[in-house]
This record gives sequence, structure tokens and C-alpha cells, in this order.
Amino acid sequence: MPGIKIMLYFITILKNILLCKCNLDFSDTRVHPMLYFDAHDVAKLREIASTSHAKIAGLIQKTGEALVDNPDENLPPKNHTLFASEWNERYGNRLCSYAMYSLLQPEDNVAFELIQEFMDRMESYPDWYLTESRGRHQSPIAHSLIGFTTAYDFLYDRFDPDRRAVYYHKIRNTTFHMREVLSDKKFGWTKQYIHNLAFSNILSIIIGALVVKTQEPDIAKEWTEMSKNNLESALDILSHITDGSLDEGMCYTSYSSRSITQYVYLAQRHFNIDHTNHPWLKGHFWFLYKTTLPGFQHPFGFSDGRRNWCYGPQSQLVFLDAYVMKNGYGNWLADKIRNATSKNTLFDPHPDFLWSTLHTEYIFYNASLTATKPLERYDGKMHIFPDLGLVTFGGGQEMTKRNTFLSFKSGVLNGEYVEYIRYSNKISLKTNRWKGFNPGHEHPDQNSFIFSPNGKHFITEAYYGPKFSFLDNVIIFGPFNISQYNQTWEGQIGETDTWLKYALYTGRKMRGEILTTTTSGDMAFIAGESGGAYSLTLGLSSVFRGVLLINPEVLVIIDSIKLQEGSKTKYASALFHNIWKQFGKYSNLGYEGAQVQYPEGSYSMLSIGKGGGNTNVSLHKDVQPGGLGLREGATNYVNVTFSLQDDVTDIIHVFSGPNYAISRARISNVYGKVGVSLLLQINNMEYDIKIATVPPLSVQPHERVTEFCGYATVSVGNQTHYFGLDDKSPKEAERAKRKRYILKKFLNKNESALLPQFSIFTLSSEKLRNSDTQRSDDYEPVNFIWDKLPKHLMLPKSSILILLLPLITLVIFFIISLKIRNYWVKHFWRNMRLDLKILFILSFITVFAIITYSFSIRKNVTREQLSPNESRIRSDHFSRYNSMSTSRIRRKKHEEHRWNIFIPKKPFVFIASLPGSGSNLFNELFHDLSFSNVMDLSKNNYSVSSNLCKWPKNKRKIQSNFIRQLEIHRKENSTNMTFVNDDSGFWISKLPWLRKAVGKRDFQAVVIVRDPRSWISSILDSKNNNSYTRIKSDLLKPFETSCNTVGSENLLYYEYFNQNYKNTTSEVVKLSVLWTIKIANAVANEAQDDEQWPLHIVRFEDVVKEPDETTMDLFSKLGLPLGLKNLSKISRAVKGQRFELPFGDIVSTEILDSWKTKLTKSDQNIINNICCPLMNILNYNC
Repeated sequence: MPGIKIMLYFITILKNILLCKCNLDFSDTRVHPMLYFDAHDVAKLREIASTSHAKIAGLIQKTGEALVDNPDENLPPKNHTLFASEWNERYGNRLCSYAMYSLLQPEDNVAFELIQEFMDRMESYPDWYLTESRGRHQSPIAHSLIGFTTAYDFLYDRFDPDRRAVYYHKIRNTTFHMREVLSDKKFGWTKQYIHNLAFSNILSIIIGALVVKTQEPDIAKEWTEMSKNNLESALDILSHITDGSLDEGMCYTSYSSRSITQYVYLAQRHFNIDHTNHPWLKGHFWFLYKTTLPGFQHPFGFSDGRRNWCYGPQSQLVFLDAYVMKNGYGNWLADKIRNATSKNTLFDPHPDFLWSTLHTEYIFYNASLTATKPLERYDGKMHIFPDLGLVTFGGGQEMTKRNTFLSFKSGVLNGEYVEYIRYSNKISLKTNRWKGFNPGHEHPDQNSFIFSPNGKHFITEAYYGPKFSFLDNVIIFGPFNISQYNQTWEGQIGETDTWLKYALYTGRKMRGEILTTTTSGDMAFIAGESGGAYSLTLGLSSVFRGVLLINPEVLVIIDSIKLQEGSKTKYASALFHNIWKQFGKYSNLGYEGAQVQYPEGSYSMLSIGKGGGNTNVSLHKDVQPGGLGLREGATNYVNVTFSLQDDVTDIIHVFSGPNYAISRARISNVYGKVGVSLLLQINNMEYDIKIATVPPLSVQPHERVTEFCGYATVSVGNQTHYFGLDDKSPKEAERAKRKRYILKKFLNKNESALLPQFSIFTLSSEKLRNSDTQRSDDYEPVNFIWDKLPKHLMLPKSSILILLLPLITLVIFFIISLKIRNYWVKHFWRNMRLDLKILFILSFITVFAIITYSFSIRKNVTREQLSPNESRIRSDHFSRYNSMSTSRIRRKKHEEHRWNIFIPKKPFVFIASLPGSGSNLFNELFHDLSFSNVMDLSKNNYSVSSNLCKWPKNKRKIQSNFIRQLEIHRKENSTNMTFVNDDSGFWISKLPWLRKAVGKRDFQAVVIVRDPRSWISSILDSKNNNSYTRIKSDLLKPFETSCNTVGSENLLYYEYFNQNYKNTTSEVVKLSVLWTIKIANAVANEAQDDEQWPLHIVRFEDVVKEPDETTMDLFSKLGLPLGLKNLSKISRAVKGQRFELPFGDIVSTEILDSWKTKLTKSDQNIINNICCPLMNILNYNC
């Protein structure tokens, strides 16, 4: 068989040679270079080697010097057998840097001669396969082909014509062979979209084909198209993985991203395909940054990770900066990693990897982008990768005290979007379950974590090696004899001594999941469920793990295991690794544990079971399992074994650094199967920790433990931290009050009733660094309506009289005073003098008395006694909208100075918006929540039409129907929350009425708003759209008909605007008025007590710019847990640039400012004049 394969291979080569044209011309030196730059660019590249690119050029020079100083070590062997006997990618990888060195240093003839010798030897080999994997593993060929082709392109003009021809044919034949393998679709990389080998191997074909194109364009075109189609399909999938992650570990991530960034560059240069706005590329910087351990020496080691990134990542970082981000972030991180030399050279990046990307790092680097430390995103140190199921805390920091790194991983193989592809038919890619994917480099590591307090390695991964659960920081079970590799212990599904057996994952529930990730002050809490990642034969109902970071050196792990009835599983072991240091014995407070020593002191752990014991701690040193073996060396680990109860078993592990002493630790309360309470004393400070340990299938179990829907509370002294409940809202409430005051001054100044007093509300842009404006608290909006359009002045006749009264009174008093003075001059001048100041004082006293009397009369006048105009515009019409003065979580201070919290028992979340404002983005988010029941308004006859004219006529019927439906729905779902999403524009102005119907303590209103200029522009662009027709026929109908609106919530607004704009034909005016009316009504609030949750205003623009952060912020305000599986949906919808709004807009950052070019200046002014006072309140510039 091997002989037949070799014979077929040479037949293929012969066939390829026969196809070759014989009249190829290699005399023109202007053809190359052409891959990454042209011949006229070479002089510039040499010039910047001593200026802006000097640091990278210095690294490249070291590679050339290494080649000259030690050619025997760096040249490939003369003998092909020796070349093929061991892994040989090093030669192709290094050749790229050697060629770049020779290009920049043409005077070094010794180096050039060695490179020619290097290429002569490579060309002489019959092929570049490994002997042991000949015909099966094409990766070595790809590395050699990329290096060989790159050197050929860079140094073409220095090779003699004969060498050019010989080298060209080697490139052509090898590229043809790789293309044949790709077209056969026999090997995994030819069929798999997201895999390091697929990216690297196909890139080699494209690079080879681009060189062949210079001589044989027709042949090269077919090779290029096939390869390009494969990579474009992969990039299409990646565009949905918007967190920028890959699942194979940081080493293989750098392998893939090296090829991806090079392809993106080549595609733009040669194929006119621009991917620089690609969602995955936008997120990839944050993946590299936030998975970097303190000190920038090492990456986080999940999956088949290693102590270093392998390929780069400096090249990828400078590319992302130069072509995607353009903000200096990539250059900054590349500098940090480049400068962070390891103290132990054993763990420095290997030249075989490092030198493979120096040439592209030099080419991609844009020195005009000043290296800039990234601005921390929303939640500071915590970063979330919802598709991968990964949370990191403290990534990308310096190695200093209190700079701690924590990670937690629990998700689905290959990520959420690939999981979606595998079980849906909504996309055209032919991906039959696992056929198009290969997560073989992943580990059985659901619910795993690592912990590096003060940047020191305390709990690490075991890195690249066999896929055994005991090599990851997870839980294994026993006694069992079903495992092929561990006869008495069973880990997660897919365990093997080589590549993960991912094909065993055949169901959607076979996965892990991060249930919540929240912060409170400097503390962080993350929880995951991994029960689905274990075999059903174990009889596990739940494997819950909560991770609570109390301070930079103290971490609490809560493991809660629930067994199914009849389960034969009796024991469990929690494993904790450190590949850098060995563990020593440790005990404290009667508990067993372990510790590692550092110069500043010991980092210790102890384990606590129910009743204060029930654990057995064993230490294991220098473990090197069989199979693949650990590529980064032997590991050390702690095995905490404990027996399992018949129903639920809770075990707690406490990790602490040298600056924090644990003087008390015990499980103080166990809430049955739903939670646990722990008392800790750390440095003489008491911590009362309560953790809910079940996924929230309903809200009641969590309320029993934490008093709200979240997973954790920590009480320290008189302060309680509610994880998942926003603790920053009191400040927002104060900001809302100040905004109300500003608006009130504005309204009083103009005696206008256009806008009501505002409720306490929270605004999404207040929490995000990308808010449109950062106004000072004393900012006063510009008066567009009244300054520029006097006809809009809303003053009653009596008000005009009051304004004129002081002037009239003064005139009368002046005339009288003149007459009096003339009389006194004639008769009393010599005896007395009259001071006119007294007259003016008397005048003002009289005016004040008259005005006071006038208002006292009007105050007692009923609405019926006023004229229609006066009734319509009375400024106290909104007196019923009493604003609240307390914070959103309803905290009241009592005499004992403790906070009392009013939490909805059965939350009723109502999201309302105008059509096309983006509220439908939240549909899937709430539909898939385990504790949420969705109520569909469209299926009930109380919202058949959003026509304002129909509302009053059927009000009693609508009320009774709605309340009846509510009662039925809430009775059927008595323990769960209810979610309603309405974007009809109808209910947005009925929120106070809905609040009364639902109950003030349960109703939580969310209003999605969109910049009126963007909203109106979108509507006007879609006049043939059904949504536009609905707006025109329903929401705008009150302006076009004389329908009776008595009793409507919007009476005042509609009457006023109907009077002022009744005859207008401008749709811009009508839509501007409609936006103002609806949003103004939405933010009005009838509640008068402290038990009412406030209104939450979410700007569409904030959702588009920062979907993850805005959504998490909203859920924390609602006090509801948000799992990463659900968060990934809205992240994918927004960042993937495929979600369509009702008017046809595709959600992307580009649509936010498109109104600037689509609307005329006149239309923009109209919208600003009408909407600006309300826009200012919502942080829109106008």
C-alpha cells in the first residue's frame, strides 16, 4: 500500500509537469516582489529599519545573524530522509525571517548565499512530507511552501534565472498537490471551517497560487478561487463569533490568527475583498488582551494552550491596529509582549514559532499609531467572551501586587454559534453536525478555572496534553468502571489520551454553561453548570460551581453536586493544578488543604464540607500521563476527595494569599437543595456569604437564599453586596433628579407644558464610556422651539396679561407720582421732600399682591371653568406625575442605618418602543431564559391595533381583557417572571396604566429609544415597507383625522400638536411630533411611593455600540441573572451585522450616523427644533 501511494504521488507530479508551459520567462525582475509589497516599496522598507521599525528590524537582524553564525543548526539537512524523519515546520517558518533579513540587508552576501543553499536543499527534496505521516498530514508541506514562496518573492531579483525557474516549478508543483488534496475533500482540514490546519494549509495554496499567477494566470485562477471560497466560508462563520475568540487554546489561536490576518491582507491587496470591518477581527484584540496573564509573559492556558502564544501574537496585534482598530491598542500590547522577557529562558517563545511572523509584523506595523493603553470597557477588569463561554478578570495587567488574574470557563464545544449551526437549518453551509468542525484540541474542562493572585501562579492549567478530566481543574466521579482510561474514576464526556472525542457530544444538553457573571465593587462572582458534560450513567442532576473573588488574594469556590434518584455515584474529587510549582501540605482551623511557596509568603487553600469535615486531600507531584504527554512538562495537583450524599452535597474551597489570614470558616446554613451560606473571617473582618446553587428555573429558590433573583450576596459589616443587582444606581438616581431639575427650569422659563416632570430613570449611556456626550450637571438645553419658532409659544392669555401687568402698573404709578410731585412742589416744597424710591417699592409690593391674588383665583378654578386653550396648556397638568427621590432598588434608610430592599417577587418586565427602535433585538434573549415566560401581546385582542383613536372607545373592554389575560398568564406561571416586548408604539404611552394593572412592585418597565433623526431617516427610507404603512395608518392617524381622543393618556400632547400642525403635510414634522409625544409619555411616572421600580431607558445606539455591556447593565438593573449563552445571542445579532429592523435597516454602527447624509439640513433642523429638549435629557446632541 505505501508503495502504491508513492507511485500515485509521482504520477500526479508528472501530470502536473506535463501541464506546465515551456515558454515561461524569468528574466523580468520587476515581477517580484508582489505578495505583500511591490518593488518600489523596498527602498522605504529599508529606510524605516533604522527609524520607526528599528525594534522589529533588530529582532529580524538577530535571525540573520543566527543563520550566519550557526548554519549547520539552521540550514535544512542535505539528506531528505533526515529532513522527513522529524517534525520539520521549523525550516519553512525560519525561512520567512531569513528572507526578510536579506531584503533589508542586501549587503550581507554571506546570509544571501546561505539562503540560496537553504532553498536549493529544499528544492532538491522529492516532497516535504514527514515519513510517518506521508500522504496523511499536509501541515509540514504548508509551512515549507509558505516559507519557500515568501523567500522566492522577496529575493526574486537576486536569484539567477535558472534558480528562479527551478524554484518556481517547485512552488507550482507543491501548490498543485495541495490543491488536489483540497479538492478531494478526504482529510479533515479540507472539510473543516474553524480549525488551525484549515487556515494554514489553505493559505499556503493561496500564496503559492499568487506566485504561479505571475507566469500562468489561467491555472492559478482556478486554484485561487477554490481556496478563496473555503476561507471566505470560514470568515463568514467567524463573523458570527463576535467576541473574537477561538476554542483551541491560545497557542493554536495564534496559529489560526496568523493565517487569518495574512489572508485578510492578501485578499484586500490582490482580490479587492475588504474584511477590515469584520466582527471577529474587531473582537480578537480583546481576546488576546484579556487572556494575557499579569506581566505579559504568558497567555491563559485553556484547551491545548502552551506557556506562550506560539505564532506571534505581535504580528496579529499590529495588523489589527493598522487595518481594523487604528487606535494604538494593538501596538501597545505588542510592545508589552515583546518587551516581557521570561525570567526562565526555558519558557521563552521558541524561534521555530517566533521567527515565522517577524516579516509580517514588520510589514503590518503602522508606527504613526501611538501605542495607547486600552480604555477599560464597561466593567473594568472583567471581560466576557459569550460565544466561547469564558470569563476573565484582570487580564492584561502589569505584574504587581493586587493585580490578580481569574478565569472561569464553561460552555459548549466550538462555541455557541457553531452549536447553533449544528442544530439548525437556518444557514446554507453544508455542515452535517460535526462534519465541518473539529474541536479536538479542546479539553474536558467545563467549570474549570485558574487563579493567579498578585500575578503569581497558584492554580493553573496543565496545558497541552492528553484530554483527561483529571488534568483540568474540574470534578471527577467514582467509583465507576466505564472509563476507558481511569478504571475507577469518570470525568467529562470525550476523555482520551490524544484528541478529544467530540463526536460523543451528540445532544444539545451535553455542555457546560456560565449562568451568571457579575461584579460588586472590587468583588466578582461567576457561576457555571457542567452537569450536561458528564455521562448520563453517572446519574448527575447538577454539577454547580460558583467562583467568588472577595479581594485580590482571597477566592471562594462553591461546588454543589446533586444526584438523581438511584444514582450509583458515591464519591467526587475536585482537582487543582499548578504546572509551575509543587504543592506542600497545609491545614488550618481543622481543615485539610495545600499551599505553594513564593518569596513573599505562602498561597494556601483549604476545603470545607458540611459539618466541618468530610474531605480527604492528597497531593500529587511531577505527574506525566501517557498518550500525548504534557507538552509543557509534568504537572502537580491537589486532589480533594469527598463522599456524596443521596440528594445534594456542598463543598467549599477557600484560596488565600500571604496578606490575608483566614481565622474563621464554616458552613453556617444549607438551604436544602437550593443554596448554602458560609461564614468567613478574613483579617478580623466577618463575611456572610450566601450562594444559590441551582439554575433559576423559577425565581423563588433564589429569593429564598439571596432575597432576589440573583445567585449571591455578601454581607460585610452593615453593607450587603447583591451580585447581579446594580449597586451604582443611587448615583444614577441623583443624576436623573438633576436632569429633572434642569428640565423644570427650562419649562418654567418658557411656561411650557410640552414635557412632563420625569420619573427616576436610569439611562444606558450614563454607564458606558462611549456615551454621545458628557455634559455637566448644570447644563441647560438650548431653547430651539421658542427661540426660533415664536408661533410655538404656549402661553395662555392670562399669562400674557401677568407679564404686562408690572409694566402697566409702573407706568400708572409714574404718572400719579408726577402729579403728586407737582402739587407738592407748589405747596410743600419748602417743608418736605419726596423720595421716589419709596414709590418704586410700593409699586413692586402692589404688583406682587396682584399676581398672588391672580394665581389664588386661578388655583380654585376647575378644569371645566377654564377656556379650552387654558385647560390645554396649564403647566400643572402634569402634577400627577410625581417624581421619586429614592434609588432604583428601593433602598430606605432606617434608624439603625440598614438598607431595606424591595424586590419584585414575580417580576413583570415590559419592554416598549416605537417601531424600528430596536426592541426586537431582545426577543430571543428573553425567550430562552429558563425562568422567563413570554407573553405575546400580538395574540390577544387588546392590541389588535395600535391606533390611538380606537383606544378610548374600547377602553373598558381592553382593560378587562388585558387584566383577565394577565391573571391567567401569571397564575399559570406563578413562580416565574413574565416578559413582554412591544414595539408597536401603542403601549409605550400606557406604562403608568400597565403598572397599575400588573402591580407597582412587580412591574419593571424598559423603554428602548432611538435618536429621532436616525429613526425618522429610517422610516423615510422605507416608504414601501409594511411597517411604514402601519405607522402612517395607526400612529399618525390622530394628526390626519378628527377622531375623538378623550380619555387618552396622550390627550394634552395630541391636542396641542394637532392644533399647531393640523394642516402640515410634512411627514418629518409629524414623525418628530410623534417621537416627542410617545417618548415624553413613556418617561412620565405616576408612582408616588418608594416601592416602585423606576423606568429603565436604553438607547438603541448604546445597544449597537456596546451590546454586551448594555445588556448586562440592563439585567443588573432588573436584578435578573444573565447567562453567557443568552448574552451571545444579542451579541451575535448586533455585531454580526445581519439583524434586520422593521424598516429594513441592518443593525450596525454605520446606521447610527447615516441620517447625517440622508436627511437634508432643513429636515435636520425641523427635527432638532421639535425634539431637542427631550433629546438633551436622553444624552443626544442636538
